[in-house]
Amino acid sequence: LHKFYRWLSETKHRKEISITKPVFLDQNGNAVAAFDNEDQLILFLPVKDVEGYTVVHQELLKNPETRQFMIDIGIKQPSLKDQIYNIILPQYKREGGIDTDPHFKLFFKYYCKCSNDEIDEFIALIKECEFLTYYEEGDPQPYRGSAASMYLPTKDLMDYFETKKDVRFLAIDEYRELVGPAAEEQLISFLTKLGIKKEISIVSHNIDPESSGRDDLPYPYYTKYITYEETVIEGCKEIVEYILDNDDAEKSIVLWNSLLRIIENYCIQWRSLGDVLRGTCRYFYYSEQCIYFTSSDVIRLKESAWIKNIDGVFASPS
Repeated sequence: LHKFYRWLSETKHRKEISITKPVFLDQNGNAVAAFDNEDQLILFLPVKDVEGYTVVHQELLKNPETRQFMIDIGIKQPSLKDQIYNIILPQYKREGGIDTDPHFKLFFKYYCKCSNDEIDEFIALIKECEFLTYYEEGDPQPYRGSAASMYLPTKDLMDYFETKKDVRFLAIDEYRELVGPAAEEQLISFLTKLGIKKEISIVSHNIDPESSGRDDLPYPYYTKYITYEETVIEGCKEIVEYILDNDDAEKSIVLWNSLLRIIENYCIQWRSLGDVLRGTCRYFYYSEQCIYFTSSDVIRLKESAWIKNIDGVFASPS
């Protein structure tokens, strides 16, 4: 077979030979054409850590002349974009476990190479894919999630969320080791584009008036389709309760500094923290109506004894 490919590559009458579409052995030992009826390449040179393609049998690649002949007629490795768009991304649309270890490196490599015009489209395609690694406390088993579901593990964030055990922190050291120190800036840029959280989040959740224990919720006279929701600071309830239970001055300072950053990030254009953190009661009366009420975090921060006064005694800010 090697001799045949060598003769085919050397002959001056290649165009006259009846084999118009060269045939090779694939990875399973089957004879396959390199090109389809539209002359699109359908047989590729093998690529490490990428499956799903029909590739040339390894035995044929051991002979340099045969390998060169394949390259000369147009057989090549699939492009990085082709690997991502046609092989990797469809895996995330199917049920079942995925080995995501090789994927980050390919995604990051393509991010660093693609043009500015392509970046937003590419990020939109992979943003929801759960290919980033995090660990749960005390568990060496790696778990996967999307960037938007986890935080960058800075010291400030880790100190603040120490009292909330279900927060996901990206295994950043693994990725720093993977890309190398020279690519640190690009790595952070990539993670930021994907939506990794670098500041404490303001989150919204629904309130069940029956089980909430709150007696300050508004009850409009017309109560058809009534719902309650509020915005809160993620982890605020847990850190305040920890300070109250343990008289922890260090965590009180952590909360204070965290609130300053939250005010800086969210309280813009004359918005107060009370405007950012508030509840909304929605109901229907001829049309959609709403009434605003105080968020539980505002009540908690104003009335709980989480801050020290001049005498070193914990007291409420109010």
